[in-house]
Amino acid sequence: MQRIALRLGVAAATVTALAAVTTGSVTAAPSASDRSEVAACDPVGVTRFNHTGYKACNTRTVDVDWNKDGQSDESFVVAPDRTIWHIEAASDGWKEMPHGFRADDMVGAGWTYGQRCVRVLVKTLINENQIWSSCFSDGSWHPWWRVYV
Repeated sequence: MQRIALRLGVAAATVTALAAVTTGSVTAAPSASDRSEVAACDPVGVTRFNHTGYKACNTRTVDVDWNKDGQSDESFVVAPDRTIWHIEAASDGWKEMPHGFRADDMVGAGWTYGQRCVRVLVKTLINENQIWSSCFSDGSWHPWWRVYV
């Protein structure tokens, strides 16, 4: 079984949170607590499709059955450094979602206007919870956008 520590090394014990990197036009703001609550607990191993990666503790794993055949086709997690990762059944391992976005937790995934979409939670400096989404169409994941609810 291949073990991947979602961009943070090979073993959970050696995981160190990386500084947030601004990539592209949208980057989530760090929370007012400066992520100390995430750093205070160990990353959690997540094994999907015979590949293991690590998510931030106290965060959700979203497993999605896109084709409704009763089996998970893709999974999403937020890593300890707040990057968002996914793995598909036919892939060779966990991959970071494009566009360099950062999040604090997974919210869910589903079909929106005929596109596969994933939603994440972002806690802002003023402790406002925001939902952001990225959708897959035309063969790629598109930039993150804020969902106003």
